[in-house]
Amino acid sequence: INTIETSDNKEIELTIKRKNIIIKKKLKKQTIPIKTMEYTITKDNIGIITLANIMGEKAVSDFKDIIIKTNDTKGIIIDLRNNYGGVLANAIQMANFMMDTGKIVSIQSRINTKYQIYSDGEKIFKNKPIVILINRNTASASEILAGTLKDNLNAILIGERSYGKNSIQQVIPMPNETGLILTTDRYILPDGSDIYGKGLEPDIVIKQDTIFTQKNDKQLRKAKKIIRELVKNKE
Repeated sequence: INTIETSDNKEIELTIKRKNIIIKKKLKKQTIPIKTMEYTITKDNIGIITLANIMGEKAVSDFKDIIIKTNDTKGIIIDLRNNYGGVLANAIQMANFMMDTGKIVSIQSRINTKYQIYSDGEKIFKNKPIVILINRNTASASEILAGTLKDNLNAILIGERSYGKNSIQQVIPMPNETGLILTTDRYILPDGSDIYGKGLEPDIVIKQDTIFTQKNDKQLRKAKKIIRELVKNKE
């Protein structure tokens, strides 16, 4: 594959060679917004929040908006499956919106100094049952969010053991538009758990393929059932 940018910088010409056949294609360059999170509310008033990742400048404000829009539901399901994580500060602020008090995470440096981050009282979440869906592709910042809500708000984890990445990294710019990724710290969950290489263990283990549809989503069906049971027990 060979690419050539046009003079107006609005198109890219691709030259593709398949065996002895040459194919040329022109593609227009444009910005395509990618949704990193969305929500739905079921007919029986359960909020389902799906987070694809925890990246981007709008992640925190988008999450805050969704929490407000689902605040009057009976319970919420946060789907963190296949969420590879993102920015640590985003995960901390998201947890902060849901917690009144409590430790969000501890940061341990390479020389074993440790400092702790607590909720600062910005809670907007109305207390209700929480179920979080995780799988083996749930990693890093999404594991912080899941583990913190489990430890502080008794969120129930459903699915499969998460990836187990708790390293904090910095990107150091280098010459020629390159960069060096340096691991500087690791995070420890509020209950003292170091999940490196171990991940989060679900409260309810349900295995299924990482590619799923609404029809065969056993984990989501179980999450809805648990929310309904928790709501019924409170009535």
